[in-house]
Amino acid sequence: MLEVGTGFHPELTGRENIYLNGAILGMKKAEIDRKFDEIVAFAETEKFIDTPVKRYSSGMYVRLAFAVAAHLDPEIMLVDEVLSVGDAGFQKKCLGKMGEVAGEGRTVLFVSHNMGMITSLCTSAMLLDGGRAVARGSTSETALTYFASGRSSPHAADFGGNGNAVGDDLAILLTAHIEDEAGQVTPEVSLTKPFRVVMQYRLLRPVPKPPYPNFHFYDARGECAFVSGGHAFTNGGTEPGVYTAVCTLPAYLLNNGTYFIGLALTFTHNGIHVSFWEKDSLAVSVRDPFEETLEDVRAGYSGPIPGVVRPRLDWAIERIA
Repeated sequence: MLEVGTGFHPELTGRENIYLNGAILGMKKAEIDRKFDEIVAFAETEKFIDTPVKRYSSGMYVRLAFAVAAHLDPEIMLVDEVLSVGDAGFQKKCLGKMGEVAGEGRTVLFVSHNMGMITSLCTSAMLLDGGRAVARGSTSETALTYFASGRSSPHAADFGGNGNAVGDDLAILLTAHIEDEAGQVTPEVSLTKPFRVVMQYRLLRPVPKPPYPNFHFYDARGECAFVSGGHAFTNGGTEPGVYTAVCTLPAYLLNNGTYFIGLALTFTHNGIHVSFWEKDSLAVSVRDPFEETLEDVRAGYSGPIPGVVRPRLDWAIERIA
């Protein structure tokens, strides 16, 4: 499916185009007869099935065209950016249909620039650049490669391994990583689960006040989503040694997508002094499960939900009349 609706004739009715398009796609008339009612029900065009498609809205046209192609029952379904069109209900049906095809043991090859949808739908991914495969593996790792654009932003980093210390005479950055709620280091986390950003640093000499670790979160476009700073120690934290700073992000905070995290350490005992600030040091892919069981979480949305943050807020809805 490179473009839904290819082969439709505007002067023919929806019914006639189902048979015409089905024949073009390789379906036999008996097969179309058997699946006709299912196709029409999927497209939700029952009332207009005998109306020329030139009088259809763009949404009706797309729904009918996708319905025909989706019921071809192919061994391999190649979908190229088709889900960028249509309304929310149509997109949800498309997602469900592709999941149904994959669940039957057939192959779905989904082509898109929407990394959130890819990481939610696919089990593996390949990144193409100029017709060449430049990355292949898990969806989360491939998405991070796509967004990094030459930057090195892993989900775990050792800053002391290359012999070049990151920091100054007060403190140096040692390691950092992303971990899930079970403490496993991972490049991908679920939107429905909390996760942690962990940083280790070494304080090199005594200071009057403990420093503030802070993490800077950026989305894939380079826009700052938010900054979070650690609270100062109530006791200690001023003597030389190795320290671990852990920031826990709750479930349903970040929207699905890829995020880059900058690491910093700030001292305030003599004005504002930053010992290190490493932008895009870590990267994490937040995955939206797109599961039917999360219907209440998605609030009727299908496909990507706008915004950088996606908090699950308290609502009160009641009938008053």
